[in-house]
Amino acid sequence: GGPDPASIPAEYRDRLGALSEERTLPALRDFLERGGTIITIGSSGALAAQLGLPVGDHLVQPGTDEHLPEDEYFIPGSILEVQLDRSSPVTRGLAEQIDVMFNRSPVYRVGSAQNVKVVGRYGPQPLRSGWAWGQEHLDGGAAIIEADVGRGTLFVFGPEIAFRGQTHGTFPLLFNGIYYPSAEETTLR
Repeated sequence: GGPDPASIPAEYRDRLGALSEERTLPALRDFLERGGTIITIGSSGALAAQLGLPVGDHLVQPGTDEHLPEDEYFIPGSILEVQLDRSSPVTRGLAEQIDVMFNRSPVYRVGSAQNVKVVGRYGPQPLRSGWAWGQEHLDGGAAIIEADVGRGTLFVFGPEIAFRGQTHGTFPLLFNGIYYPSAEETTLR
């Protein structure tokens, strides 16, 4: 797959290539460890586990690692409420609860680690609009994670925070994540 190199301007062709766990993962880890910021949305949040962080699937059958079957849990394109930890810089300017676009989005279980923090989580009945079969399974699941990796930060957003018109409520998460590395603490006089 991928684009035909001839369709890419010559000055950008050297950036073409295939992603691979052997080459890409070490480069991303190095970028983070040297102070970079990576923002993942949706399934790209699997990067957290690939980096060895204690992040897994929250939506599993009790006592197993098997994902819940669709006859127990299924939430297509719906609006869900997420409860935020407002102490994180990525939540600046937002209320304690926000509505997010959820379309079979990943929901995370976060193990104990000093460098990994749940910034947003689902309650027992988060449905705001649409429909949700088995929404109670979301209770306590992480929607947003912030992890320190070396000198850098990984932001993991399970829901679609950049989805069409719904993003007016969640754009601040994306922009705060982008601005985060350049933020400096200031003392007002």
